[in-house]
Amino acid sequence: MRRTAFPFLLFALALVARLGVAGARGIDRPPAEDGRGYFEIAGNLAAGRGFVLDRTFPRGDGDVHLSLRSPRPPLWPAALAGVRLLGGGPAAGRVLAAACGALSVLALWLFARRLLPRGPAAAVALAFAVWPAHLFACSDLYSEPLFMLLTLLALLALQGGGGLPAGALLGLAVLARPAGLALLAPLALFVLLAPVFAGRRGRALAALLVAAVAVPLPWLARNAVIHGRPLLTTNGGVTFFGGNNARSLDGPYPGGWLRPQDVLREAPPEYGQFGFAGLTEEESDREFFARGLSFVRDEPGRWGRLLLFKALRFFDPDQHSRKPDRGLKRLAGWLSFGPVLLLAVAGALLTLRARWRDLLLVHGLVAAQLATALAFYGDARMRLPAEPAFLILAGVASGWIVSRRGGRGVGRARPSA
Repeated sequence: MRRTAFPFLLFALALVARLGVAGARGIDRPPAEDGRGYFEIAGNLAAGRGFVLDRTFPRGDGDVHLSLRSPRPPLWPAALAGVRLLGGGPAAGRVLAAACGALSVLALWLFARRLLPRGPAAAVALAFAVWPAHLFACSDLYSEPLFMLLTLLALLALQGGGGLPAGALLGLAVLARPAGLALLAPLALFVLLAPVFAGRRGRALAALLVAAVAVPLPWLARNAVIHGRPLLTTNGGVTFFGGNNARSLDGPYPGGWLRPQDVLREAPPEYGQFGFAGLTEEESDREFFARGLSFVRDEPGRWGRLLLFKALRFFDPDQHSRKPDRGLKRLAGWLSFGPVLLLAVAGALLTLRARWRDLLLVHGLVAAQLATALAFYGDARMRLPAEPAFLILAGVASGWIVSRRGGRGVGRARPSA
């Protein structure tokens, strides 16, 4: 295959695979769960009603209508709003998600080929092009495809020595999923240690930090005016509480997320995950956070056990899904992530021995997503943004095995540009 044709064929394969899975699952089916919220906010944006999510709850004395102003981070609903302005429905939204996913595959290939020999780098990208978990994510109108694209572009920019564009891309990633904040530490460490920044580490670090803060600043200021504090979303509290409570530890697969009404069965919140009667949107967010922190403070031993289960779930190939397609997801997880995890562990050991500083970004991506899972809850969606890093580490081990079988020495990563 000619080198110039590979990226085009790679993108085509990734896009066709994602559209194929979306079509098989029903490309125009109504959005559900998180995707439903994103799509409804996008509709309100397109209609000129602003960033708002409407929910109605039946009560004995009449229905209660909520208009939530910051229930989700803004970037993915804004992207979907463009689709809705053009008259597109869920199918068009899934095409956009598939395009983001296919571009992520290209970004991973560009990133990996600076770290690995040409063959293993191509194998990593081809594996990600048909990676089951990413194919599923691109068919559900979730924010992960956009978040992963921006994250990989930020890593690619930093790998090439661009502190300012990397910071701006990280700021956009945070506006897609606030968990992107966890990436700031490994990115800053890479600036301080990588040879590519020799002689200008201070300037590059300042540019990274300033851009990463400046991009989300208008959204934070908007929420400070509306809610009285500069929060990224009012969904953070319920996400934290759902993964930090006693019932999460007592279930058959501890460490996952539970709905607040399933945790507080004796006195459930009147509006479920959207909050409590008599409290504002921001006050409900703080109340959920306070209840999760109360468990952490009052039962540190049980919380420690819960952290262990979150870590186990993070690395578990089985998603333990409760949906009708759980059997397919279990099989896909064991056939894809199972062997890659074993190779990635070997690859991580090899990179530590070789002291490949370029791979700080790879290890940092895994560490950031694991930290996020420990703080909130462990499952395959929390791990998904780190799976490109697992694939690169698996590529390191695979390249080493091939080189040993061929009678050559251990392959070396390419030096920084």
